[in-house]
This record gives sequence, C-alpha cells and structure tokens, in this order.
Amino acid sequence: MQEKRHIGLDLGVKSKSKVYIVDQAGEKVRPEFSIWTNPQGLDYMMKQALKGTSKEVSLDLTMEPTNIAWFRVAVYLRRKYPQVKLYRIKSEKVQHLRKFYRKNEVV
Repeated sequence: MQEKRHIGLDLGVKSKSKVYIVDQAGEKVRPEFSIWTNPQGLDYMMKQALKGTSKEVSLDLTMEPTNIAWFRVAVYLRRKYPQVKLYRIKSEKVQHLRKFYRKNEVV
C-alpha cells in the first residue's frame, strides 16, 4: 500500500500560516508549526511532510482560498512539487464548520 500524507495549510494573510501534517491513519507526523508562505517556508513545509517517508509517498495539501494568498502558494507548489494534489475548500464550508464547532464546544 502506498504511504500517504495530508498537509493542512491554514493561510495567514498578514501573519504566518499554520501547517498540520498527518499520515493516512490521521496521526500527527509532527506537531503543528508556522511558516511564511514564501519559497523558503513552503520548501520547509514540504521537507517536513516528506521526512521519514519512502519515495512512493502520496501527498495531499488542503487550504482555504483566503483572499488571493492561496494563488501564490498553489502556483509555487504546482511548479516545484507537481506530485502534490492541491485542494481548495470553499470559504462558506469553513465558516459553517467553525460555527458548528463553536456551538458544540465541550468545556
């Protein structure tokens, strides 16, 4: 079975972006961390996502299309890491999910 990793990128428009990396079982590969979404930050994110994997790893990256910030990220990753599957989540769905979590917060 091919190894799989999922990268969640919570884009910050004026601040650092948060990165979450999990394996196919949903287990954290490493603790979350923050990057600037410049080439150095994105390369660091990819290095962390690939750390300890075989060459046959499948990578998915999910991000919300925050303003136009997602576009630079998508273009850079598509050019330098074409094997990564990119997914954009609709902002409305993210808002609904946040509202649901706020309503059902366990204290």
